[in-house]
Amino acid sequence: MVIKLGLRDLPPFLFAGTRMLIAAAVLLPFAAGAGLRAYGPRDWGRVALIGLLQIGVPYGLSASALIAPISAIGAIPLLDTTVAVMLGALVLGEKLGWPLLAGGVLVLSGAALANQVPAEPAPEAA
Repeated sequence: MVIKLGLRDLPPFLFAGTRMLIAAAVLLPFAAGAGLRAYGPRDWGRVALIGLLQIGVPYGLSASALIAPISAIGAIPLLDTTVAVMLGALVLGEKLGWPLLAGGVLVLSGAALANQVPAEPAPEAA
């Protein structure tokens, strides 16, 4: 309910980003107190990139789905997993076998099919 109210005034990705910035500001003192200062700038850059891609994008898509057709909402959790696998390969150098690649293609194909605009029904014959 609160998300729908926020989406009246802000675009979905700006709304999601604002929520994440507020959460980060609230949690940062706890992280600093837990000894996370030992990480270098490169490590924090990686954390920020992963946070953006694994949290920011899915939250933005979820907010967008609230103003989109119902079929879009069901595809988001599956896309999140697919993006996580792709990031693992790109950022961490994990190997992707054919089952993961085939699963990714199926998920992306299913999401595309679920979100196609239905064709106009054929007029009934007289």
